[in-house]
Amino acid sequence: MRRLLTAAVLAAFATTQLGCYTTRVASGMPAGSQTYEERQWFAILGLIPLSGAAGNECRNGVATSESQYGVVDALLIFGLSAVGGIVGGIACGGAGDPRAIASCATGAANLVPQIIQPRTVRYTCVGGGATTAVTPAPVTAVSQP
Repeated sequence: MRRLLTAAVLAAFATTQLGCYTTRVASGMPAGSQTYEERQWFAILGLIPLSGAAGNECRNGVATSESQYGVVDALLIFGLSAVGGIVGGIACGGAGDPRAIASCATGAANLVPQIIQPRTVRYTCVGGGATTAVTPAPVTAVSQP
């Protein structure tokens, strides 16, 4: 019974916490017909962008933006972890102690994806990009009680 409960808890965790996620932002402006997609890279837990800002093609601004951590990004992070584990194992290979080598490999495999990680960004330009001049919608202030 205990094994069944453990398996159920792990399955619930895997289905609710380990999935891909998407963040969508819409400006309220009319979107053009072409969607752009690019991979962006971030350092130090995603705090420092290593890639340029998305939407440089959009002269009138970005209408919609979608940032996604998907399957390809997960595979890239898995590859970074594998490389980190190999490098960590080689770095501590002279220790001779299998536990020390395994500890270095595990530490490096966990550290590398925290240092550098990818995300996929999709966006559309406002009303046709470079050719259409669109007046932005007025901003409405919202008061909170």
